Amino acid sequence: MLSQNKPLTTGEIAKYCGVSRMGVWRWIKEGHLKAHRTPGGHYRILPHDFETFLSETDFPSPKISAQETKRVLVVTQNTEVLGNIVRMLSSMPNPLEIDVALNEDVAIAKMAVFQPAVVIFDGDNCADIVKFVGKVKSTVQSRNVAPALLLSNITLHPTEITRLAEVFSPIVVEPALPTELTDDKAAHFAATVRRLLD
Repeated sequence: MLSQNKPLTTGEIAKYCGVSRMGVWRWIKEGHLKAHRTPGGHYRILPHDFETFLSETDFPSPKISAQETKRVLVVTQNTEVLGNIVRMLSSMPNPLEIDVALNEDVAIAKMAVFQPAVVIFDGDNCADIVKFVGKVKSTVQSRNVAPALLLSNITLHPTEITRLAEVFSPIVVEPALPTELTDDKAAHFAATVRRLLD
């Protein structure tokens, strides 16, 4: 079932079905696929109408939307850094669902329920991240996909990185996020998060 209400383009339909756009246009013109035109003359198909078409033509039903919302969990006790991270994530072009944990115990509880694609962990205590990983390991391993981990303001020993790699993939270590953020640093951070979400 499609998880969005946003109308689909003929290109998205073609990609899902493995056909050309011309094939989708033909389905529309022949009345097999219900669509409406935008003021610019482009076809748009409502997810419900696409699902109806798929069921009537024996195509398998899509399991995810064309633009699935990615989830990011931010773990930090520094409210200034938290504000900067949330502002940067909120300004990214694709929709993100952002949740916040102000300590490791809350983060552990949220990992199971929220199931983030990326965890951003900002802190200066290496023991905190090791404790977090130890407690969250079984929760994450019960999922088929390991979330990515973006660490900030932490220096790790190689053995600690190995422990992190048992739970998270990939792992990126960034320098401390300053409370005052320049445009260049914000762009670099946003690019790093985008790479982890792809």
